[in-house]
Amino acid sequence: MPHFTGDDRMTTAWTKRIKSWLVPSPSAPHLAPNVPPGIYHYQCERDSEYIRFHLRIEPNGEALLIAGASEVARLSRVGAEAAKRLLDAEDRNALVASIKHPNVQNLYREVTSLLDELGRPNSRFPIFNLSDPIDSTRDAKLIAPFQADVEIGEPEKLHAVLRRLWDAGIPHVRLLHAPTVRTSELVRAAEHAEDIGMIAGVRALANWLHPDRQINQLAEVGLDYVVCPWGMTQDLHRELFGAEDYEALPAVLEQIRQWEMTPVVELPLVAETIDAMIASMQQLTDWQVSHIECFALVAPETWPAIRSSTTPFAPAELKQIAAFIEELPDEHPLQTIWLPPLVCRDYDSLRERVLQGPRAGGDVTVHVDVNGEVFPPRGPRISVGNLLHESWDRIWQEVAFRRFREHVEANTRCSDCPGLAICAADCPSDPRGWTVDD
Repeated sequence: MPHFTGDDRMTTAWTKRIKSWLVPSPSAPHLAPNVPPGIYHYQCERDSEYIRFHLRIEPNGEALLIAGASEVARLSRVGAEAAKRLLDAEDRNALVASIKHPNVQNLYREVTSLLDELGRPNSRFPIFNLSDPIDSTRDAKLIAPFQADVEIGEPEKLHAVLRRLWDAGIPHVRLLHAPTVRTSELVRAAEHAEDIGMIAGVRALANWLHPDRQINQLAEVGLDYVVCPWGMTQDLHRELFGAEDYEALPAVLEQIRQWEMTPVVELPLVAETIDAMIASMQQLTDWQVSHIECFALVAPETWPAIRSSTTPFAPAELKQIAAFIEELPDEHPLQTIWLPPLVCRDYDSLRERVLQGPRAGGDVTVHVDVNGEVFPPRGPRISVGNLLHESWDRIWQEVAFRRFREHVEANTRCSDCPGLAICAADCPSDPRGWTVDD
């Protein structure tokens, strides 16, 4: 039974991180889905502790099993059915007698072993991205993305949005902190997400979290992880995020770890950061940070010709930058996520974009604003619907999500760089795949 150890999770290339397990040929005769599509949440006792499982069943019967808000296995139709019934504590004899599989006894042992081993140790930071989508041409027909990045607004609206997301089958929410959000509002939002059963994280500047004992309050309501931006050099961080944030960041990352949440560092990529990145790997090690999210700032043709440390990249440079980021885990104990490139029109917009952060924390993510408006991770900032007033089924069929579904439901590569796994989501140099928030 293959599984990841703690060291494996650090060193294995991203293309091996989402495991393909018990995914048989489409022509196999025992593939009729028997579990209704949707998301199922469990809290099970293991080794005198409780571990959370999220089982998301797609319309074709296949599933993603998420253990401990950290590790993912992909299940076939029959594997999904067996996992669901075991998590429901169904009697072994009844399960073995009813599942149509040529080797049902072995299937039972394998699924039992998977449930016992998955999610050890618990890093509490789920990795969902399109670097290695379903390794098949089968039609996956996903019911929804895996994550929603949500702005914090009025509690009543926010709670309704979180419930709608959960009902749509989205198990993971990232709450987007802002200076105008009070500590009590942030903590209440995180608590509500955890009460629903969602995997929950927060994206915030370190300086916003440093006062008022926010980190321990977030930990006490069950928050799983925190994402903090980092400029990689002292001068650049001070320029983009302020001197106070630079001073607060090390202490905040340490507090996150002490409270048994996972610290994640967000890296905005401009000319200076690439030069500094290799030298900065030791700093991440010293901070005991092993999860990073990277997004490149890309300049349109109208950007001034003078190049400085904060100059965004030209479109032609993005493939090389993406390849560099993709290879980092081969040399360093890191898990990396490449986020959609973000367009900047001028220096003022660059700093504003970096402070706000990426629109979405991955390709399998949507952005939801304070009023419930939904935005895809790539393309212009145009709402595709409102969660508070429209059904998810209608929103999910919008044209803006078509490219997303095409890429995740069938593996794709271009002839220019077929070895670049990031291209499974969108070619880094293709403007159609950039985020435009103007």
